[in-house]
Amino acid sequence: MIVRQRPGTAGGVCFITIEDETGFSNLVMFEKLFETYRKEILHSRLLMVEGKVQKEGEVVHVIVSKCFDFTKRLKRLTIKDDTSSLARP
Repeated sequence: MIVRQRPGTAGGVCFITIEDETGFSNLVMFEKLFETYRKEILHSRLLMVEGKVQKEGEVVHVIVSKCFDFTKRLKRLTIKDDTSSLARP
């Protein structure tokens, strides 16, 4: 997670910017859903979401419907030899 914002002018909507090897994506989470998944959003080191993808040119938005804390799965990721690829043991 790069940035998490809940601007006062957004009517309770939370915007989260995430990054992976393909680039940046913007998560859009409505207030009720944010409250439902508050713990996962605020405390996870590895967050997985489900939702509807919207793409406008190069900009990707995900309208979030579910969140999952995958922090425990980080232990299963290892660096293989001195390369940047990830492998499961």
